Amino acid sequence: MQEATKRVSGAFERLEWAWVGEHEACLVLVKNPSGFNEALRLILSAGGASKRMVFALNDNGPDGRDVSWIWDVDFELCQKGACLAAVSGKRAQDLALRLKYAEVIGSEDRWGDKTALSAGFLIEENVVRAFDKAMDRISVGETLYVLASYTPMWTLRRELVRRGHLDPFWHTKSAQRPVVL
Repeated sequence: MQEATKRVSGAFERLEWAWVGEHEACLVLVKNPSGFNEALRLILSAGGASKRMVFALNDNGPDGRDVSWIWDVDFELCQKGACLAAVSGKRAQDLALRLKYAEVIGSEDRWGDKTALSAGFLIEENVVRAFDKAMDRISVGETLYVLASYTPMWTLRRELVRRGHLDPFWHTKSAQRPVVL
């Protein structure tokens, strides 16, 4: 599956890549447990360095009002191979609680800080601010993976278009570079 993804350009919000300064971002739309699990498996299967991630969840109409499905996501996969940078969106606190139960955040986070919820882990409702803060914390050459539901993804993508990092979704273009997770 890894080889196949290298030959595919991402559709709007689905494995879409953007360069932001010297950093790379990969946008992945997640809207249910199956899709979230597959996105996590794909990203984490690439090996190499720990993956820097931002998870964003809203409960607006397009996202679905009931976000209890996050309890069916296998976040335990992130215990190894993931460095969770932030949770964001109107339901960021719900994500943080779920990640605590998955033992992804807690007494020691993946940034090496001892106080995960205060020093090394970010809970930021505004997805653009969460994205910017997470980008500031990654090293040159690292990729930030953003896994988000519809409305936070639209908000982030709209800002990345405004900043010139992505084309508007109605522009079709071929892949700028091969997908390398």
